[in-house]
Amino acid sequence: MKGDYSRIRFDAANRFSRVLEQQGRVALDADANERNEILLYYLRTLARDIFGDYGGPIAEGGFALELVDDKLMIGEGRYYVHGILCESDGTHHYVDQPDYVPAEPDPNGSGGDGLRAFLKSKTPNDQRYWAYLDVWERHVTALEDERLREVALGGPDTCARTKVVWQVKARAFDDIVESLEARAESLKKRIKEIEDAGGDASAEKARLARVEDALEQLRTKPAEACAAPLEDFDDGTGGMSARLEKALQPKTPCIIAPDARYRGAENQLYRVEIHRGGAAGQATFKWSRDNGSIAALLLKNDGGSQLKVSDASGFYAGAWVELSETARELRGDPGVLVRIVRVDDDTLIVDADSVAAAKTVVVDPKRSTVRLWNQEGDGLGNGVALLATNPVDWLDLEDGVQVRFDPTGDYRSGDCWLIPARVAGGPDGGIEWPDGDAPQPPRRSEHHYAPLGWIGWLRSPTGQSTIKIDGCLCTLKPLTPCQQQAVRPTRPPVDGTRGAAGRGRRGKP
Repeated sequence: MKGDYSRIRFDAANRFSRVLEQQGRVALDADANERNEILLYYLRTLARDIFGDYGGPIAEGGFALELVDDKLMIGEGRYYVHGILCESDGTHHYVDQPDYVPAEPDPNGSGGDGLRAFLKSKTPNDQRYWAYLDVWERHVTALEDERLREVALGGPDTCARTKVVWQVKARAFDDIVESLEARAESLKKRIKEIEDAGGDASAEKARLARVEDALEQLRTKPAEACAAPLEDFDDGTGGMSARLEKALQPKTPCIIAPDARYRGAENQLYRVEIHRGGAAGQATFKWSRDNGSIAALLLKNDGGSQLKVSDASGFYAGAWVELSETARELRGDPGVLVRIVRVDDDTLIVDADSVAAAKTVVVDPKRSTVRLWNQEGDGLGNGVALLATNPVDWLDLEDGVQVRFDPTGDYRSGDCWLIPARVAGGPDGGIEWPDGDAPQPPRRSEHHYAPLGWIGWLRSPTGQSTIKIDGCLCTLKPLTPCQQQAVRPTRPPVDGTRGAAGRGRRGKP
């Protein structure tokens, strides 16, 4: 979450159950935010333990897929994914969802979203698509929602919000199998590397077994393998370490090197974020000393070197800014980085090499943003630095803060690490980081997935072909007997052919 926070403190491993205010004590934003996170963690864990990984109420369950006049419609109602409540407040067209618009195919039918092209072609074929629900939380500030400003005080921004975003997506059967096969080969290679180094590869072996089981299901019983493709949604494995520069190493571990201190003049919350994902030799990163919170609306992009913004406070010559817009963010794609040459009032002048990149981002009427990143100096390609592949290389940020990435890991765009740096540092030398040099996993917008069903052509014995939806929604019945007798499904059962996505097909007793 790129906001102006002192620190992000919640950690489920602490087992804290509440935050208790004390009289006369300082109250921080981190305390109030941690209180909310503790309660939310409890409620979502409870919902997942009771409902399972995913399911919707039998009376008002949502996200049933239905073909209406050759349009794939997403049903109204509620559904829980890993304890997270998802609500569809109306029936939506697959190609026009509230927070996701699948890419339109080319005029010849190629490229773009595969399912969208499949539905548009109306030509029977053997391809099948797996539809699923992608659920995550989006950080919303006054830049994204003007209503968060307090007009009575002249329009300053107030507290930020997080919003549950649901997106119905689809993948082709062949692509899923190919991706799982590639994942299996990658895991086998990783297991061999770990075992050759004398390490424990039990976690990787368990993951490989799950991937191979999913492949076996897809190959032998594809109609019953509704949840098997979920094994392909594997998070990146890359980690990062942070420390303060230690030019003079003491002879005893009980003494801290005299120069191992944070040398900044102000308290900061450093954010190190992956820009382009991939392996250590391919991935790139950017960083901010203010958690990426210095940002403004992009009001005008003339396609040249001038970018007009809503407020240029905090922007300065030599820094890099990231241009983005709502659609790009909802797809999970990084923005475009350009370098500032000069700041003229509320206009950012970018250098000649950045003009071509800036042209690719047009002003989105649904909010385009310009975000400041603080990396400067040589060795930057398009404003980002390549992750080092040498396990002993520490990379300098500023004021003694250094980072090092796991050279064997895979990284995902948006992965980030937060480093609170304090001028009045304690025995840890002025930054808050776990002891030792072991890489820490990243923070990320965690995505949660649930299967909705398979979509493909059904050929009848008479030679006619229709599009069939084999749904796999899970239905949840009320626990109390009186409600179980009163509740009835809101829609009649269907066979899945050109109809709702199998409501109750995988229902629980």
